[in-house]
Amino acid sequence: MVAAGWIVGLLLIAVAAGALPAPAFLGAVPLAAALPRSDTASPVSAPVLSLDPASWEMPTGNATSIAATWGDVPPGCALAPQWYRWAIATASPSGFLNRSSGPDVQFESDGASPGASMLRADAAAVLRCGLSQSLVEAVAFSNVTVVASLSIVDLELLPAPLLPSEPAELSGAVLGGTPPYSVWINWTDGSGTRLALAAPGNFSASHAFRAGIYDPAATVTDASGLVARAAVPESVEVSNGTAVAIFPVRTRVDVGDPLAWNATIVGTRTPWLSFSMCDGLIVLPATRGAAATSGNCTFPAPGPATISVEVDGAPPESFPTATAAISVVPDPNVSLELPEAPLEVGVASDLVVAITGGVPPFSLGAAGPALGGPTVIPVLGDGTIAIPLDPDVAGTLPFTLEVTDAAGVESPLWVGTLAVEPALAAAVAFDRTSNASGASLDAIGSVTAGPSPFTWVIVPSEVPANGSAGNGSLAADGSFGWTGFYRTEAAVVVDVIILDAAGAIATANGTLPTVPPLTVAGGFDANTSGPPGSVQLALVLSGGLPPFNISVTASTGASWNFSVDADGPAAWELRVPDAGTISLSAVVRDAIGATGEANGSVLVAMPAAAPAPSPSSPIVPLLGGLLMIGLLAGAALAWRRRRRRAPERPAIDPVAVLRGIIAPADGADRATVELLAEEAGVPLLEARASLDRLVREGTVRSEVDADGTEVLAWELDAHR
Repeated sequence: MVAAGWIVGLLLIAVAAGALPAPAFLGAVPLAAALPRSDTASPVSAPVLSLDPASWEMPTGNATSIAATWGDVPPGCALAPQWYRWAIATASPSGFLNRSSGPDVQFESDGASPGASMLRADAAAVLRCGLSQSLVEAVAFSNVTVVASLSIVDLELLPAPLLPSEPAELSGAVLGGTPPYSVWINWTDGSGTRLALAAPGNFSASHAFRAGIYDPAATVTDASGLVARAAVPESVEVSNGTAVAIFPVRTRVDVGDPLAWNATIVGTRTPWLSFSMCDGLIVLPATRGAAATSGNCTFPAPGPATISVEVDGAPPESFPTATAAISVVPDPNVSLELPEAPLEVGVASDLVVAITGGVPPFSLGAAGPALGGPTVIPVLGDGTIAIPLDPDVAGTLPFTLEVTDAAGVESPLWVGTLAVEPALAAAVAFDRTSNASGASLDAIGSVTAGPSPFTWVIVPSEVPANGSAGNGSLAADGSFGWTGFYRTEAAVVVDVIILDAAGAIATANGTLPTVPPLTVAGGFDANTSGPPGSVQLALVLSGGLPPFNISVTASTGASWNFSVDADGPAAWELRVPDAGTISLSAVVRDAIGATGEANGSVLVAMPAAAPAPSPSSPIVPLLGGLLMIGLLAGAALAWRRRRRRAPERPAIDPVAVLRGIIAPADGADRATVELLAEEAGVPLLEARASLDRLVREGTVRSEVDADGTEVLAWELDAHR
């Protein structure tokens, strides 16, 4: 115990006299604990795109609206739609779309043969959940079936004319609609007949009339509830006297095209004369006494017309007449509507053709490189029809259109050109730049081909702290850019979408690091080249955002603080006041709060102590005590003499004392430094003045920490 007390006494005397610097741990300032980081978790499910209705059936000539909607948005998230693109995915569509963009469109049947069309909608939206955002792309489909309109065609009653009680047969055909069908025949004499029809096609029923005039009609109802009705073209006269019936080849004819007709005459009296009239004009010569007659009528102008036959019977009979109503139409003609959006190589579109005049059905002939070569399309009636376009070359492409009607009359040949733009060509480059505040991410896009205007959207997976607009447009070929500033350690996925006026889409994405993750390598080792009782700390810092604060703690309770302005290797010498195996931990924290650690255990050796007297000699404890008393007495005497002879004491170098206190600490509290300097023999005012001068010269760096406390670090040889 005496030996231990003697050593402690010598150390205290040495410190008081200024021969040894104060231990570094006396001025250590611990770093604040790193704040925890919170990252927003990615949503567990992505939103879903759907089309309403998903399937639909409609008659030819009708239209229906299809809407695209987003659903299943995760709770707490917001969805911002960016664009919608519509197309018909069927090779031979039965209709066309009124537009190619927007949240809803209208599908119109084109009047050609019925069929099924698959509608496709591509869409993109930005999903924002907290500070994270992502680009969601989806595709949805809708099936639209166009059926022929429910109708009754070719309704006729034979034979005609009729005699009382003579069997007559009414025949016709049901087209379109949805089978099965129910057909009701009204004979208009107070009776009727019901028929069941399993599929589109012909039907017939027999009936015998009494004398009189009748207008038989048929009504059909399909499985979906649609109803169609038709009546015989002319009233049926059932008479005991003379009667006549007329049958034109068709009820619709082109202007100037001859229309053939036949008439049948029955009666009990002869002779008779029959006269035929084309729209009221008598055609000579008359027919005498024949049971049948026929002829042709040609009409010079479009509009309603009639063909009639009048029989001049023997008195006192009246003059029975049969009349057929005729629709006179102009010759067939074809015109077209150019697509709403520009044509582009590789982008499907439609050429909407309008057919007017003529006698249906029609045959539409189309030829040209943009139309996929020559083709013939059957068309049931006049109106519009869509011809699919899928050009594979750019330029001004010629094409021709021509319609032939049922009477063989051809329309004028339509000769035109289609301007096809080159395919969309775009490129995107990504870049990252580090700066004192974090990282700057850049996306630079360029468009060199395709129909303008162009729309671009940029979606980073994390919302930047600051940045430029994430969307815009280009009126013509050119470039665009986006910049986002980040003060985080993360990998940001940047999605870029470019759309042109024809609906083509180009996409690109890049994964860019913001501030690289902080990594800490290295650790602790015994300082073999330094004084005993010291430990060498060598670290290699990479990534993170400088400056870096390093807080070192030992298992003995000692602590040290350092500051580093840049990443790379750095080393410090730590004076450890205890011997033995000591566990040490270095925690590195960068400017945005990211942390890294280095840990280790070091065997610390202290300076060897003087040999202790042998315990077997009883005089050793006594001599030790006497020696301690002598030393203390000598020290007291020396102190009293020094006070009497103060001018003879060697001057204390305040710079050396301050360096011995500040250099090991690298972040010591100034008030503590001044107190230790005063204890080491430097007057307080002199210590303060020396510190102010060293700070001005740059030898000592002065900073204010987060608590408002001034801390000091020795700039020269600070890392040795």
